[in-house]
Amino acid sequence: MRELSEDARAGLDMFLSWLSHELRSPLNACVMWLDVLALSPQPDKLPKAVDAIKRNLARQARLISELSDAAKVSSGGLEVRFEPLDFIALVKGELGAWQSLATAKQVDFRSLIEIEAAPMAGDAARLTQALNQLLESAVGSTPAGGRVDLLVHEASGNCIVEVADTGVALSPEDAANLAVPLWRSPTSPRSRSGIGLGLAVAHHVAARHGGSLTAASVASGARFTMTLPLARNGGAGTVVQKNPSGF
Repeated sequence: MRELSEDARAGLDMFLSWLSHELRSPLNACVMWLDVLALSPQPDKLPKAVDAIKRNLARQARLISELSDAAKVSSGGLEVRFEPLDFIALVKGELGAWQSLATAKQVDFRSLIEIEAAPMAGDAARLTQALNQLLESAVGSTPAGGRVDLLVHEASGNCIVEVADTGVALSPEDAANLAVPLWRSPTSPRSRSGIGLGLAVAHHVAARHGGSLTAASVASGARFTMTLPLARNGGAGTVVQKNPSGF
């Protein structure tokens, strides 16, 4: 077996450390709440415990899904199903979940949707996945008392989604390497939430839809902008495509 280079081994060690932390954190939270219920089985504690356990199990499930999708993208196996859809209806269907996420973190979430409809050909599940990643990254990287803004508007035949937060700032290197899985800038004193897989997959999903995902630092925090082309003639029928290449 060929031995890893020093740089590759360091990168692998860092990835395994991040992965171990991200998998262990929600598991520890679930164990803690189960211990609370076992030691003090009071009915008034049950709703809060159940909610915390559900949220942390969902967090762990998302991480496993991100790992799977990153592997599929890298190997060219990520399928995207293109069907006619209204992107605004998709966004509105997720607003309640994003509001709950922000409320649980004590973050002020505000949304402004400036267009009534955004017809396009796309994969509703993959686009929802990309949107969830943007909002979860923004909320997860914003401290309690901070703010996350969602703006959806139209420009030059495209639907523009902007997500801005008052959380951890992005370095120029972070913004430039948004599509690189597991990227962490050595110059950043702190990193944003997650281990660098979800945003890379979201970038890939936007690109597969003929759009883009970019990031930039703002006065306080970061701003992500996803651009998706609107359908010109009402969209097309269902088309299933596999990723022809990796990241």
